[in-house]
Amino acid sequence: NAFMETLSNIRGRDDCVLIYDGICRLLRTLIDSKNTYLYGSVIEIGFQQELIYIFSKFINNNQHFLFHFLFRSDPNKVLVSIVYLLVRSSTDYSQIGLFHMCAFLLMTLSAEREFCVSLNRECTVSLPLDLPLFSGTYGDLLIISLHKVISSHFVGVQAMYEGLLRVVTNVSPYMMNISLIASRKLLDLLGIFMQERYLFKGPEGYVPLVYILESFNNMIQYQYSTSSSLVYMILRCRNVFETLRGFSLFHRPLHPSLTKEPNFVIQEKTEKSAEAEIEERGQESARKTTRQEVQEEEDEKRRAALEESKGLIGQSALPGEDDDEEDGQPARSFSIKEEMKKQEQEEEASKGAEPEKKEGESSGAGRKDSSTLAVINPNAQLNTKDERPHSLPQPWKVSEEWIEDWKAKLPLVPVMKLIYNLYPRVQEFCTENSTTDDAPVVEYIKTTTMVGILPVPHSIFIRKLQESPQTRAWTTSFLWGVIFQRNKNTPMFDSQFIKLFALTTNSNRRPEA
Repeated sequence: NAFMETLSNIRGRDDCVLIYDGICRLLRTLIDSKNTYLYGSVIEIGFQQELIYIFSKFINNNQHFLFHFLFRSDPNKVLVSIVYLLVRSSTDYSQIGLFHMCAFLLMTLSAEREFCVSLNRECTVSLPLDLPLFSGTYGDLLIISLHKVISSHFVGVQAMYEGLLRVVTNVSPYMMNISLIASRKLLDLLGIFMQERYLFKGPEGYVPLVYILESFNNMIQYQYSTSSSLVYMILRCRNVFETLRGFSLFHRPLHPSLTKEPNFVIQEKTEKSAEAEIEERGQESARKTTRQEVQEEEDEKRRAALEESKGLIGQSALPGEDDDEEDGQPARSFSIKEEMKKQEQEEEASKGAEPEKKEGESSGAGRKDSSTLAVINPNAQLNTKDERPHSLPQPWKVSEEWIEDWKAKLPLVPVMKLIYNLYPRVQEFCTENSTTDDAPVVEYIKTTTMVGILPVPHSIFIRKLQESPQTRAWTTSFLWGVIFQRNKNTPMFDSQFIKLFALTTNSNRRPEA
């Protein structure tokens, strides 16, 4: 490719300055067009996809441009535009391709040490986005923006959640002076991925928790002296880590949140309201729900559905149906009734066989059997055919063994040691000084040290984005889609002969593949 060869051979410093400043200036129009007081004074560009793609090619294929970007210029100039496009396109199905390009670019940049160090500079820009007001660094802006994307729970971007968390993990060893708001957002992310909708999504549902805990460990082990705000938030939200450490199949939080976080002594002595006590009792009783109770409810619903269907069948029978049955000529609905009776008999027989089987087993085996919960598709229909169990695919199961396996992989030791050793000291400080404000506690944490208490920091582990055949195929399809959209008004292609991707037209014929 002659164009790629030309791009990779650009080496002059003046050329790199011209290219980088031009890309930053064009992307900046996306933000300035929304922040201007005079409408129309700054025009927004319409080719941001192409700019993001060519900038990523310069980063990946031209080492001279990468050196200029990291050491001779300000990487945060382009970071602001990338973060803005990432958040803006995260809730729009038509901009999912742009969202993936921005996410891939952030994953690539977060693997560079100089880029991570540059995030500690003071952030002086304001983005036209629905973000909380804060005063901090560009690292705070990055964390708050990623939290905004993940907390939206938009279906189209959920596949990139782990990639966005890898960005946070890569930059965490270098982040200094993280603000209270960004610290709170990190702990909110931990609560989000402790929910069952993400944790029980598949066998690897615990991986986001590993990334977030690694980020906490990196910050408190490498940057403890400048991470007092994060340490303070960890101490306030210590119940989340206690819940995660004691997580089990029958004792798990229904909706882990940080809206009601325990505070220190002064706040703990306040009386709880009646509504809060009722809510806590309801959550505690809900946690005690076992698999047997859930199974009994499902059985009752299934019996009610069968009885209702029987009633409908009886109402829809013809007037002479009973006479035909008495004469030995079964009616048309007789086979359906037979199947339902047969199914009820099989269910009763299986329930009757379960106690006999449990009597012969030990109590430990009974516990193991009752602590296995199968992941069932709620849209699956009831099958009345007699199928053998070995012919059905085995579903993935959530069990105590699986939970204990991934709990052993969670890096909880540094955080728990921090809580056990520092919390009593902070609690004593609050009691002696009768303080309920955040600022004095944060200042006190700055005077403490965890040397000799926290484990020795491990070597910094960076996760780099590597191109694969799948990503190359996706990029090719995305670029051809952009080219086709750019040439709709003055057709460059005949849509009837496009074979690279699917086209939906206004006609009734099927789209071409």
